[in-house]
Formats: sequence, C-alpha cells, structure tokens
Amino acid sequence: MYLYPWMEHTHQVSSKFANLVCQNAFRLDDFTWNIPVIESHEKGNSESKLADILCFGKTQINKILKDNITIRKEWENFKFPGVKRMRMEKFPEINEALIEWFKSVRAKNIPISGTLMNLKAMDIADALGTKDFCASNGWLDKFRVRNNVVFCALCGEAADVDEKLCEDWTTRLPLLLAGYADKDIFNMDETFFSCPPK
Repeated sequence: MYLYPWMEHTHQVSSKFANLVCQNAFRLDDFTWNIPVIESHEKGNSESKLADILCFGKTQINKILKDNITIRKEWENFKFPGVKRMRMEKFPEINEALIEWFKSVRAKNIPISGTLMNLKAMDIADALGTKDFCASNGWLDKFRVRNNVVFCALCGEAADVDEKLCEDWTTRLPLLLAGYADKDIFNMDETFFSCPPK
C-alpha cells in the first residue's frame, strides 16, 4: 500500500514511461511532489526507497529533505493552493517591511497606488542598504499576488469622515433632534443625486 495514490501508478506503467514522466514532471520547487516526499520519509521510508518508488535521483530526494523546514514553512504560509511551485523571495526583509507599511496605511483609509508602493519599496531598500533591488512592475505584480494585495478606490462615507468629527456628532445630534418626532426625521444624503433639474 502506498502513502499517496500517485505513488501506486509508478509501478503500473513501464519503467521507460515512468522515467519520462518523472523527468518531465518533477521539479524541486513543486509542492505536489515535495510535501508527499517529506511526509513519506517521516513515516520511515529511506531516501533510497523513495528514489526507487518515485524514479527520482537520490540527490533530488536529499535536496528536498535537506530543505524540509523551508518547504514546510512555505507550504503552510502559501496563500494560493492552485499554484504548484513556490518561488523564494529574493528580498524578504523589504517585502516584510513593505507589507507592514501597507497594512498601517490602509488602516488609516489612505489610498495606495502601484507607483506609491514602488517608491516606498525603494525607500525601504535604501534604508536597509540593499543595492541590487529594483522595484519594477514585474516585482510589484509578484508582490501583490504573493501577499493578496488589491488596489481599489476607497468608497463610501466611512473612508471620507474623520473619526473625531463622528464623535462630535454623536453628542450633537440628540440636541438637534430634540424638538422632532421620529416620524419627521429623514436622512436625505444623496437622495436626488441622479435627478437632474427639469
């Protein structure tokens, strides 16, 4: 019995075909192969046995097992399970600092554009002393996908009104409404916005 169903199929086909499949399909950064290899090794299968079962080279198996901790961490933090391959971040310090900045700015309801993100990334790179970093559009696209960042316009009253102003109105509004019955109070904000005069 095999740990994963696809392991069973490696013995049902000819060895020539299995070798072709392995050579074309296997990549060291492919989660669909790496995680089962690590889990199978933890269950007691040796590197040699895994290499025979999967028709991989022993060197490939050893490389996966050597990077076990990194692969598991990436797998657990991976946000897009439909994507098979992980690509290691080249500048993790810049990416982490930029995502923290992004979260703090978005918490204040400040709109952010791609150009602003690129400029801030360059500022962070300069502050960290990173010389070979380039905040290109390609880097920004990969950063956005990896961190699930979406640029959108801030709409609605929640993004427009200052919190202090809201607190003032919560104390002021009851005084203004004191002389009116509830049935006579209306909110007419933007009610006739789409009605041009005749």
